Amino acid sequence: MTKFKSAFTFAFVCGVFSLLATPSFAGSHVGVAAAVNKQAKSTLPSGRVRTVVLGNRVIFKERINTAGTGLVQILFTDGSTVTVGANASLVIDQYVYNPAKGTGKLAISFGKGVMRFVGGKLSKNKGGVTIRTTVGTAGIRGGMANIAITGGTGIFSFLFGQDLTFVGLDGQRRRIYQAGYTLLAERQGRTGYARLVIRRTKRGDTEFFQTRLAGKFGQRGGARRGPTNGGVGNGPFPPHNSKVPIPQIFPKTNPQTVEATPLDQIEDDLIDMSNAFDDPPVTSSFCSIYPSSC
Repeated sequence: MTKFKSAFTFAFVCGVFSLLATPSFAGSHVGVAAAVNKQAKSTLPSGRVRTVVLGNRVIFKERINTAGTGLVQILFTDGSTVTVGANASLVIDQYVYNPAKGTGKLAISFGKGVMRFVGGKLSKNKGGVTIRTTVGTAGIRGGMANIAITGGTGIFSFLFGQDLTFVGLDGQRRRIYQAGYTLLAERQGRTGYARLVIRRTKRGDTEFFQTRLAGKFGQRGGARRGPTNGGVGNGPFPPHNSKVPIPQIFPKTNPQTVEATPLDQIEDDLIDMSNAFDDPPVTSSFCSIYPSSC
């Protein structure tokens, strides 16, 4: 069995199901810490500082801070999750959720670091989820997004869903309505921007977030004992996974052979190679943003 290279332990918290059945309002708990690595602390509204541990109830207006190797995943009562990496700061500004109607609002202030948001029921409503940052406010509807903030620079990668809307400090608006695109925001002055553009998500964007939101070798998620091959083999998982007998799958009937149309009978416009290029040429207006493309 392959060794576990990461002990950033994800766990299902039993109390979550009871939390989902009751409305959440300001001043009450809004979710639980569903995954934790050490070096994560939070400041409660009372001012008391505590170390975040697996299963902690997350309180409205609680500030969560992570250090150099800290990782925290918050599971909200509507099913939304927020995962923050190392050296991050996050505050839950507003959380109201009525499970009977599926209505409410989630507002988060994200000061710095890297985070991944996966929408629950609230994100299906227009304006249901907003994330405030130092470079502007992002609204995520029905979807998933990676966000990185450092000083006056922000990266917003849209992964899945209906759209990601961005409202800048000066009121400028941008909208990503297709997965696989990233917004770059670089502040200039108090409300201006040196760059505020949307481009295709690059491999480097994905690798950047993945390395910062994954556990590191040797981390145990706060557990006294790390997982071992023997421990996993003797645990409750093999009878439902690796020890399940291989099912007998019979091959389907071979498909009927279809003869291809001769090339000289295909209409010319269907084999016109000019239709195979869908990327517009780079124009001079993009040279200041992407000089290497010009």
